[in-house]
Amino acid sequence: MEPSTTPTTVRVALRGLTRRCPRCGQGRLFCRFYLLHKNCEVCGLDFVRFAHDTWALMYVSTAGLTGLIVFGMIYLRPTDVLLGRWTVFAIALTAIPLSLPFRKGLAVAINYLSENSGE
Repeated sequence: MEPSTTPTTVRVALRGLTRRCPRCGQGRLFCRFYLLHKNCEVCGLDFVRFAHDTWALMYVSTAGLTGLIVFGMIYLRPTDVLLGRWTVFAIALTAIPLSLPFRKGLAVAINYLSENSGE
């Protein structure tokens, strides 16, 4: 990417969802499953300044996933209630934690966009 080219909003959001640097799209956001790097290994963007502003999106997205699970519980009635409860429990225990890095990557990208919207 050329330094003078500003990435589009969609491109920055997709970079966040793929857990890449929102500015250059090449550096990795995370050094572990959910632990952010201090900065981008390619362009040097400081990730730490965006990390603390991600709480709101994390709470809202968790509530959204929970809402989808509740929606499924209401409208997809299983024939066996116990099996349905275990299925909902398994889906919640799998979907919410496994989507954390993707949601946090999107939150970092949105924070990057909001701080750099005036450029």
